[in-house]
Amino acid sequence: MTKQKTVKPPAVKPGIAVPRNPPVPPPRVDWIPHVIPPRQDKDSPKPPVAPAGDPVRRRLTVLPGVCVGCQLCELVCSLTHEGVINPYLARLKVTQIREEGIVEPTICRHCDPAPCEQGCPSKALFSSPSVMGVLILDQDKCTQCHKCVEACPFGAIYISPQGQVLKCDLCGGNPACASVCQDRPEFHPPDWGGEKISALAFVECKDSTRVKRHCPLQKHEK
Repeated sequence: MTKQKTVKPPAVKPGIAVPRNPPVPPPRVDWIPHVIPPRQDKDSPKPPVAPAGDPVRRRLTVLPGVCVGCQLCELVCSLTHEGVINPYLARLKVTQIREEGIVEPTICRHCDPAPCEQGCPSKALFSSPSVMGVLILDQDKCTQCHKCVEACPFGAIYISPQGQVLKCDLCGGNPACASVCQDRPEFHPPDWGGEKISALAFVECKDSTRVKRHCPLQKHEK
């Protein structure tokens, strides 16, 4: 019998082959609001806000039982503030405990008085002089001692992988997370005024309680 020759496979270098010409990045999605929040200093009497000169009289509210855990709010938050899509750099987090049926965004409440502001030794947290009810973090004064993280009773102040303190500033009065949070038509009451109902709602303070009471109950009654 003729002995068959064993053909060795060609040697392949370890690693991932990278093409010479890098791929072209996809086109920018227009519906994602990439807006850099205006810088606000404590000593500035009128820092630029949107809309200019109109104080914010709204509140960012979480509607219980509405969030589906898509985490789109985390992605757009990091894109708005850092210019990259990275949920570890978001100023809010979606808490998910699927075994217990818990899926809910954890957001800053902008307390007044705020425990985080009282516990900050460098006075890096202050109330915005032009955006009503918004607590701002001055990164230049922040020493990354993380005392504010410990003081927050809601666990809504986060730390980036690099140790930077991440604190919600409501995007200067127009929170991007609420803008992209998807509508849930199944929660629409019969007498609803036509606005979308989503897990994150940026509504007037007087409507905050009404929205929370109406929406989930309508679904359970059906």
